[in-house]
Amino acid sequence: PFVTAGATLPDLPERTGDYVFLAAFGDDAQAHTMADFALDDLHARTAWVLVSEDHVFTRALAGYFVERLSARGGAVQRTDVYAHDDTDIASQIAALKNLPSMPDVLFVSAMPAEAGMVTKQLREAGIAAPILSGDGFDTPLLIETAGDLARDVYFATHVSLDNPDPTVQDFVGAYTATYGHAPENAFAALGYDAMMLVADAIRRAGSTDATALREALAATQDLDAVTGDIGYERGSRVPRKDVTVMRVQDGRMGFVKTISP
Repeated sequence: PFVTAGATLPDLPERTGDYVFLAAFGDDAQAHTMADFALDDLHARTAWVLVSEDHVFTRALAGYFVERLSARGGAVQRTDVYAHDDTDIASQIAALKNLPSMPDVLFVSAMPAEAGMVTKQLREAGIAAPILSGDGFDTPLLIETAGDLARDVYFATHVSLDNPDPTVQDFVGAYTATYGHAPENAFAALGYDAMMLVADAIRRAGSTDATALREALAATQDLDAVTGDIGYERGSRVPRKDVTVMRVQDGRMGFVKTISP
């Protein structure tokens, strides 16, 4: 069996055989959550979408966002793309500014290395609309690159490490004691949860036999994990989990809410 900590492509298990399991929610869950958040919490009705075109993850995330926004009556005014190694998005920003009206929100589907660059250039261009994204924005690089320009940014991720829940804080404390610093983002917790999934399945199976372990993983229900309870619905190897929404304001990240997609 193969348990992946950070992969979020919802059809990855079907692409790779019967023995692959995700510890994280799928991109459909986080993108749908951000579309719902835009509509329900930010009262947005229109969006501009910017996509890093070289990655399956970013293309899928943007696609699911557009799907949900459109299904609920929202509208995408324009979609622009850029390459992962681009360091200048001036032409995309110019296209955004040339729209008849500024969209209510900007959805940026980016990898972690690009999050700060895109945010910084949008804000330097005087664009104040809220920036939304997925877990690609859950990176210290966002604030390191954009600094105080990282404001009114919202992104979906797997857990808020400030959550007072004892499961979360026990993990943060143990991680800090081991490595000498706090976890940088939710992916540390996902790595831990992936190992706990395997350990729990071994205990229940009473074996490390591959077939027995696969069946035990598939039968996982309500595992109390750092990133939320993990369980697999029958026939699925992508867990149904809550999605955490974070806000970046004045160069600091903070918890907003948890949403069940």
